[in-house]
Amino acid sequence: MKITVNEKELIITSSLILSELIEQFPIYLKNSAISVNNNIIPKKNWKKYTLKNNDKIILFHIIAGG
Repeated sequence: MKITVNEKELIITSSLILSELIEQFPIYLKNSAISVNNNIIPKKNWKKYTLKNNDKIILFHIIAGG
């Protein structure tokens, strides 16, 4: 299965849920948001969302401004 994470193509050989993917990018574990196919996935749903072939994932940090 092919997915794209922050514009880098990855091949994964087994099913993967979003929370398992984010664990591979520890910098994003706190204060972050995830978009899959241009839809923000709420953190409470990270353990429920199963990645699909050709998903486009964007991991980003939430930064407070002022």
